[in-house]
This record gives sequence, structure tokens and C-alpha cells, in this order.
Amino acid sequence: GTADRCSRNTGARHDCAPDGGPSDRCSRNTGARAPATIAPPCPTPTTPTPATSTPAPPPPLSPYVVVSAAGGLVTSEGGLRAEYTLKLTTRPESMVMCRLTSSDRKEGRPTRPWVIWRERNWDTVQTVTVAGVDDNVLDGDVLYTISTKAVSRDRRYRRATVPDVTLTNLDNEGHDVFPGVVVETGTEGPLCTTERRGTHSFPSFSFHLVRRPASAVAVLIYSEDSTEGVTLPSHPARFIVKPDEWDKPVRVQVQGVDDSLPDGDVEYQLRFALWSLDRAFRRATPPRVACINMDDGDVRL
Repeated sequence: GTADRCSRNTGARHDCAPDGGPSDRCSRNTGARAPATIAPPCPTPTTPTPATSTPAPPPPLSPYVVVSAAGGLVTSEGGLRAEYTLKLTTRPESMVMCRLTSSDRKEGRPTRPWVIWRERNWDTVQTVTVAGVDDNVLDGDVLYTISTKAVSRDRRYRRATVPDVTLTNLDNEGHDVFPGVVVETGTEGPLCTTERRGTHSFPSFSFHLVRRPASAVAVLIYSEDSTEGVTLPSHPARFIVKPDEWDKPVRVQVQGVDDSLPDGDVEYQLRFALWSLDRAFRRATPPRVACINMDDGDVRL
């Protein structure tokens, strides 16, 4: 073969290529030209394929009804009420109604069963008032909740989850009655208000605490029938009595409300609600102020 002839002609040792063909040294010794070696083609660069990403899940549904307080509110069997607010975060596509339900109506209940927003007042903050109930049972302080269920044709609000509000109703049985305040009306009978418009003379009464409290006392005065009479200058009336001012009289005015109905003279009462870090005032059972609203006899449609 070629390798043998190359060895005999040159007397040189022949090195063969690894594939059995003549090597370059063999070509130099014999003067024969070695066949060109064809280099393998360069691999075509490939563009890396981006990893396929899994689409992120949609964000959870946001709470569209916001509650100002989820707990820590207190009512009492002596008349203390609690308040919190509800509001919508976005304009609804239709009317939104929230039904308020108490888990224990024997301890406390909202003063109205529904809170309603329409498209024109969707951004109005709605106040929810919860009143404690006196069950005349020595059962101690009882926890209860107010739940809210949204009802609407707008599915965002229909699916909205509204957190419950936890309250504590303070018991007023099992201890001596502590009034908390002393009321002075200046008359033996009820305070007289009138439905007649243009009257600028309003009856009034005053109150002060029965003793020096260990902490400031918040006093709320409200009418049991606000269609007949209310407190002035605002209703309900709110006061903060500091310990150093416990015996200082606080004056409260009362105004009659004209209901435009010939309903005669109507009796109603003003109630106190007290709140303080002083446990005695928090559990107090304040007296009520008797009033009567004189009918003006006018009928207006």
C-alpha cells in the first residue's frame, strides 16, 4: 500500500494518520500531496429559548366595605352605646345594602338593621350605632358581635367579605345602683318643649358627677324619641368631665321637634350613657330626664 512504498523509498519510518490515510510526514518524504482534510462545519449558534413562565394568579378580591373598628367597643346595660363606621372604597354599579345582625340580641343590637348606599352617595361614611340591652339577669360582661352582609347586583360587593365587629356589654346587676351623675331640672315635673316654630326659649337642665372619678368621664346624652325632642346645640350631646371638674354643673338645652302631625302632647325621655376607665362610672345606671313636647295643632302635608 502507500505506506509500504513510502517506507521503502525513503527508508524513513512512516506514521499513518489515525484514520488509516497518509500523514503529513509521509507526504513530505515522498513528495506526494496529501489530501486536504475538511474541517467539520462550525455549529450554528442557537438562540436560547426563554423559559415558559406560569401566569401569576389574579390578585385576591379587595375588601370593598371598610369597617373603622373590628373590636374593643363597649356597650352597657345602663344605656352606654357604641359607634363605628362603614364606607365603600369604589363607586358601585348599583345600590349596595348592608344588613346588620347581632349574634346576641339580648345583649346588644344595632339601632337600624340596614345601611344603604346609592350611586349618588356611595362615598358617604355611614355611622352604625349599637345599643346595649338590659336583660335584668346577673350574667356578667358578655361578648357579642355585629355581622354585616352586603347585598347588591354589583358582584364585587356581593362577594365582599365584611369583618365582624366585636363588642362587650357590661352587666349592671349584682351591685348597688350607682347613678354616676346628679341631674337638676329646676322643676318637679317634666321639662316642657314645644313644636311651635320661632320659639327661642329652650328649657334646660344641669348635671354633675356624684364624686371625683379616678379618670375622665365621657358623657353622652340622647333622646329616646328624636322626632319629639333633641339636645342643643347638637344631638346627641357629648361632654368630657375631668376629675378636677367633677362637681362643676354642666348645662344642657332641649329643643322640641315639629313633626307636622296632630299627635297631641308627647312624653319622651333623655338618657345618659357614661364611659370611663373608672369601673364604677362605666357600670353606672344614670337617671333619665323626663320631657314633654307640646303639640302646636298644625297639619302640613
